[in-house]
Amino acid sequence: MTAKVDARTLERLALLGEHLRRLRRALGVSRAKVAKSIGMHPMNYARIEQGKQNVTVEMLLRIADGLGVDLVVRFRRPLKRRATLPNARRRVE
Repeated sequence: MTAKVDARTLERLALLGEHLRRLRRALGVSRAKVAKSIGMHPMNYARIEQGKQNVTVEMLLRIADGLGVDLVVRFRRPLKRRATLPNARRRVE
C-alpha cells in the first residue's frame, strides 16, 4: 500500500481478505478466474485477499459479482467509545 494506513484499517483489510479467500475457496473458484471475471490482474486480486490492498466499495461490488454473490454490509454493535457525530441523538429512520 502506498498511502499511510493505520493499524485498525490494516486489521480490517486482513479480515476482509480472509473472508473473501474463504468464500472463494468454498465456491471452488481460483483467484485467476475471479480476477479475470472482474477485469483485474490476478496479482492485484491476490493482494486484496492478503489484506495488502485497499479496496473501494465499487471494487467490492465487482468482486461480489465475480464470485456470484450479493454484497451484504452488516453493521454490528457500536464500538465501546461513543461516537461524537453531530446530532447523534436524532433518530434515524
